[in-house]
Amino acid sequence: MQSDDDGGYVASYGLLFDVMAGVVIAVLAVAAGAFALRELGPGLWTGGPLRLRRRREKIFEVLDDGSQLRMAVDIDTARAVLSSGSPRNAIVACWMQLERDAAAAGLARFEAETSSEYVERVVVASSISSGPITELAGLYREARFSRHELTDAHRARAAEVLGGVVVALDQRSVVS
Repeated sequence: MQSDDDGGYVASYGLLFDVMAGVVIAVLAVAAGAFALRELGPGLWTGGPLRLRRRREKIFEVLDDGSQLRMAVDIDTARAVLSSGSPRNAIVACWMQLERDAAAAGLARFEAETSSEYVERVVVASSISSGPITELAGLYREARFSRHELTDAHRARAAEVLGGVVVALDQRSVVS
């Protein structure tokens, strides 16, 4: 090392610091790149969505050997809850009974799933006509979240639509 006129060492420490800083920056860049490739890798190369693998693995529910969900409605219980109490509470109770029936068939509602998302998933999994169950879901949302009074006409409509859900389940189409 060389000393300057005051007896200090200059040039070699500055160079050593620059080299060490460069090595640290290079190591951090390589580590960040390795992490990004590990977490986002499949999406980067396939042009697919950039989602974390851990989250993507938990999204989909696999049905065994491609078979359809065989959902059945306990119609007697659903009609019983629909005929008791206030129209608002009866419609909500009827919907909750349908959810229990779907859960018994292996299609429970996810905690963060809305009633619309749930209906969509039930329709796809059980291959039924979407009309009746979508209408019943709408009546459920109205009963559950609206502030206006629900009448016996709402209850009667829910009972009619419930019958349509049962018919749709009996006439489900086969998906290949």
